[in-house]
Amino acid sequence: MLRTYILPILTYGLEIVIPTGKILDNLQIQYKKLLKQILSLNINVADPAVYLISGLLPIEAEIHLKILSLFGNIARANKNSSEWRLAERQLQIKSFDSNSWFIDMKKICIKYNLENPLSLIYNEMSKGKWKKMTTTAVHEYWTTRINEEIMYYSSLKYIPTSSFKVGKIHPLALANSANQRDINRIPIRIKIATGSYILQTNRAAYNQNNVDPTCKLCDQAEESLSHFLLLLEYIKTYGTFQDGCDVKNYGFIRPKILISPYTLFGSAIKDTHLSINPREAKSFLTRTRRSANDCTDEHWCELNVEYCTQHFEEGREEYCPKRSTPCGNGTTCYLSQPCYNPVHPIETSCTEDLCMSFPCENGGNCSVINATHISYTCACVSGYNQSTDCATDYDECASNPCLNDGSCGNHFNQFTCDCNDRFEGIICEKDCRPGPADIVFIVDTSSSLKGDVNRSITFIREFVDKLPIGVDDFQIAVITFGREPYVLFDLDDYTNKADIIHALDLIEGREEGTLTVPALQKAVEISLSSSLGSRLSSAYHYIVLLYDGLSSDPNDVSTFVQTSSVPIVTVGIGHSVLHNELLTVSGHAEYVSSPSHFNDLYNRFLREIIHTDCNDCTLHTEADVIILLDINNNQTNENLNSRQKYGTRALIDAIVHSNSDVNISMYTYTDEPDIVFSFTNDKDAMIAQAFKIGKDVFSTSSNTSHALLHIGESGFYPFHDGRHSARKFVVLISDGNWMNTDAIKMEIIKMKQSSIEVHAIFAGEDGNMDNLIYVMDDPSHVYYVHDENYADTRSLNVLASLTSYYTCDNDIFTNRQ
Repeated sequence: MLRTYILPILTYGLEIVIPTGKILDNLQIQYKKLLKQILSLNINVADPAVYLISGLLPIEAEIHLKILSLFGNIARANKNSSEWRLAERQLQIKSFDSNSWFIDMKKICIKYNLENPLSLIYNEMSKGKWKKMTTTAVHEYWTTRINEEIMYYSSLKYIPTSSFKVGKIHPLALANSANQRDINRIPIRIKIATGSYILQTNRAAYNQNNVDPTCKLCDQAEESLSHFLLLLEYIKTYGTFQDGCDVKNYGFIRPKILISPYTLFGSAIKDTHLSINPREAKSFLTRTRRSANDCTDEHWCELNVEYCTQHFEEGREEYCPKRSTPCGNGTTCYLSQPCYNPVHPIETSCTEDLCMSFPCENGGNCSVINATHISYTCACVSGYNQSTDCATDYDECASNPCLNDGSCGNHFNQFTCDCNDRFEGIICEKDCRPGPADIVFIVDTSSSLKGDVNRSITFIREFVDKLPIGVDDFQIAVITFGREPYVLFDLDDYTNKADIIHALDLIEGREEGTLTVPALQKAVEISLSSSLGSRLSSAYHYIVLLYDGLSSDPNDVSTFVQTSSVPIVTVGIGHSVLHNELLTVSGHAEYVSSPSHFNDLYNRFLREIIHTDCNDCTLHTEADVIILLDINNNQTNENLNSRQKYGTRALIDAIVHSNSDVNISMYTYTDEPDIVFSFTNDKDAMIAQAFKIGKDVFSTSSNTSHALLHIGESGFYPFHDGRHSARKFVVLISDGNWMNTDAIKMEIIKMKQSSIEVHAIFAGEDGNMDNLIYVMDDPSHVYYVHDENYADTRSLNVLASLTSYYTCDNDIFTNRQ
C-alpha cells in the first residue's frame, strides 16, 4: 500500500521541482514518522531501524530514482528534440554551482558513482539497462549508509543487519501464517529488537489500568518481568506455547539468554538470533524484580534452602510485613526458613545484612561494603541511577553533553542532541557555519600595478559581497602599499558592507617602488593585535596579498614568510605575473590564486573554516588537460628542447604529483594539429611519447587559432577519452611569435565560454612574452619558467593545483545560522 499509493503521492512532481535544504528535511521527517506509525514504533526509535526493518529507501533516494528515470527518458529521446538538445547544452556549458536541473541531476550521478550524464546523452542506453544500473547504484549506496548509521545507535545493536536488503522486509517483520496471534507478535519483536518494548503490566500502571496487562504472546497471564523472562527461556527450550504462560517447572534463567525470533514468536525466521546478556536484557524493560526459580515448590526449596533464602523476594514481601515485632534500626527482615510445609511454616528473622532486603531495583545487584553488613551498594543495569538504588533511569542529560546550545533529549541508557542549524554531530560538536575569520587584504598600488588597482578593488568587493560581515562572522582590514604600507582601515573599523565598499573606492595607484615586507609585517601585526580588532584564538586568520610577484625586496620577502604565523594567500594581478614569488610567499600552490579563479579561492576559504566532517563543500578532482605544442621550424632545436624540458615534461611531472585524477592528452601543430597521445595518466608513457617529437621542417609558422578551434570543438570529446564532468584545460607551449594575435585571442575567449581554460608556458630564448600575455584571458595564465638566464619550473605547481577545487552550497550562510 505504501509503495503503491502513498509514495507516488508524496513524491509527485518532485523529479522536476527538486526539493533541497529544509524542504527535503521536513519531507523526510514526515515520511519517517509515517513509517514508524505503520511499524507501531515509538517516535524516538532510531531512524535507521525504520529502513532496516521495512526494507524501504529514504524519501531522498526515492526522489533521486525518479529524477534518474526522467533523465533516462530524455537521453533516449530523439537527438533533434528540444529536450535532448537542452540537456546537451546545459550539461556542456553550465557551471557546477548553477541552478540548472541538469546540473542537480549531474550531482546526483556523482553521488551514486554513475557515469557522466553527458556521455550518456551521446551513448544511448536501453531503458532496462539504465533502470538496472541506476537502481543498483542507489540501492548499494543506501544499504552501505544505513548499515553504517546503525553502528552509532546502541539501542539497535541487537538487530541483525545481515538480512537487510532494499526492497525486502526484514525477517523480524514477517509472519509465517495469517493467524492473528502470529501477526500480533510482529510489533512486539520489533520493539524488543529496537529497545522500545514496555511490559503490558507497566503500560497498565501508566494508564491507570485502562490497558489490558495480559501478555500478548500467550493471551493467558499478566505480562510481568518474571513472566516475560521465564517465558522466553521456556520457549527457547521447548519452542511451544502448549502450556500457556504457567511458569512452573520452566527452570531458572541461564546466565545468557539466546532469543531466537523463530522459537520465540513462532515465525519462520532463520539466522536472526539475538544474543543478549541478562543484565542488558533487563534494560529493555521498565521495571524488574528478583525472582526465585521455584521456591514455592516444597521439595525443590528444601534442596535449595540457601538459594531461596537469598532470592525468594516474593515470599519475603508476603511474610515480613506480618512479623509481630518489626526489625530495629540497622537491620532488615529476611526469610530464615523460606520453605513452606505443614511441619514448619515459613519463618522470618532480622539481619544486619541489608542486601537481604533486596534494595536494588530493576535488576541491580547488591553487595555489602564491609564485614558488618551495615552498608551496601548497588551495581545497576546500564542506564539506571545508582544513587536511587537503581529505582530510576539515570538522566544522561544531567551532565549537559550537548555542545553549542544543543537541546538534550534523555532516553533510557542514552541521549540525543537536537542541534541548531549551524552545528552537527552526536553532541553538536561540528561547527558547519564558516567563520568567524579575520581577513587582512594587502593591495599593491605601486607603479607596476597602478593601472590594475580597480581589479584588486573588484576582487575584494566580491569577497565582501559574499561574506556576512560582523563581530561574530567576518572582519575585514585593508592595507595598500608601494614603498610604504598604508592602513586603509583596521579589522574593527567597519561592521557593515556598505562602509567597507565605500572605503575601498578611496584606493588609488601611486608612482613608487614595491617593498612587500613592510606591508606583510603590518598585516601580521593587525592579525595578532586585539587593539586593532583581531579576535586572536577565537577566529581564523588570513592575509590576502594582491600583487604581481615583482617585489623590489624579493630576498627579504623569502626570509620573512618563513617566520610568519598567519597563513598568506597570494593573488596574481598585473600586466605580467611572476608565479614563483607568489608561491614563495604563500608556501602552498593551493594558496596562489588569480581574479579568474575567485570562486576557487573563496570556496577553499569556506572549506578550511568549517568542521572537516561537514558536507556543505565538495572536493572535485577530475580534470582533463591538453598540451598543445608548437613545432614550427622557425625555432631552433635548442629552444624546442627547452620547451619540451621546462614545459611539457615539467608540467606532466607537476600534474601527476599534484592530482592522480587528472588525464593528459597532447597535440603538436603547425598548419594542422596532430594527436601525440590520447588522455592518460601514465607518466612514463606520456614523457616517452612527447620526447619523440621533432620540428616540422616544412613549416616556418603555425596556425595557432586554427589549432585552438580544433581542440575546442573535438579535443575533449569521449571518443578521445575525454570526460564531460572534468575541468578542462589547454596549455599552449609556443614561442609566441604570431602575427594573428587577435584571432588567437578570440578563439581563447570562445573556449572560455565553453568552460575550457587556456594557459601558456613561456620557455626558451626566442619567445615573445608580450604576445602570450596579450592573447590570454588573464595575464596570470602565463607561466614564466625559462630563458637564457633563468630556469625555475615551480610555477607549474600552481597550474597543476587548479585541477582540483571545492564547490560549496550557495546558501551555506543562510542554512547555517
